[in-house]
Amino acid sequence: MVVIDEAGMVDTRLMHEYSQIARAKNWRTALVGDHRQLGSVEAGGLFAELVADPGVTTVELDTLHRFEHDWEADASLALRDGDSRSVDTYDCHGRVHGHTDQVAAVDAVADEAFSAIVTGRDVPDLTNLDNGHRHAIPADYIAAGNVSVRYASTINRAQGATVDEAHLIIDDRTSAAQIYVGITRGRHANHVHTAPPSFDPERHGPPEAGTDWTPSGAVTAAAGRRSDQMSATSRRRTLRTLAAEARNQEPDRVVSEPASEVGPTHDVPERVAAARRRLAQLARRESTSGLER
Repeated sequence: MVVIDEAGMVDTRLMHEYSQIARAKNWRTALVGDHRQLGSVEAGGLFAELVADPGVTTVELDTLHRFEHDWEADASLALRDGDSRSVDTYDCHGRVHGHTDQVAAVDAVADEAFSAIVTGRDVPDLTNLDNGHRHAIPADYIAAGNVSVRYASTINRAQGATVDEAHLIIDDRTSAAQIYVGITRGRHANHVHTAPPSFDPERHGPPEAGTDWTPSGAVTAAAGRRSDQMSATSRRRTLRTLAAEARNQEPDRVVSEPASEVGPTHDVPERVAAARRRLAQLARRESTSGLER
């Protein structure tokens, strides 16, 4: 029996390679994770596809044990489901913090992290959760450069971690999955920090926020930015649906016809025509690659 934790972060190609090995070895496999959290940086979306498949056996945990406060457990589930009222809950408990700019937000989080370390709180720290004793690290191991101060990390790195207290910095590009992961790492407290967007030369334009910007509004906006990955299977299903719509409009056309043979599309929506071309490319690729459908 093989258990793959954080299965949503495994890219589809790697999962396909593993499945071939598991089939040959006659292994049973359990995929464990949360499909609402961050997915793979490569081709992903497969785990969410499996969770939604009625033919796949799934078991969902319904009780949270991480949080000290019951309200935070409930709020995290509401945030996971996209309920904007959860933001008000966090705000009412003093967990949403607005700053003048992103520099001030970073400074505030650094101060909070330093204060936590001084008082012995994990943000995170090397603490054995079983008995509370510190880990002894050899001096030569430290001298070799294997240890560094880490009061901060990316959200992807933090996924799966549990600490005493978590502080998350968001901006106008933070997605729902990112804020959900970042604001659920801490046992005792989870805070989110934000600031009005400023001019970003990499985006070649003015900030998106207007004069009505508020910290809670920024958190709500982030919670609404769904960036769930779509698996190849789901994308193909969508393309076939669009192609079927086009076929109903043009009965004399067939879905599998090559893109070069597709006639004028003046009476077919552009997205439908594009879907038909893409589906035809996929069909040709499948017929020559020998991959399983």
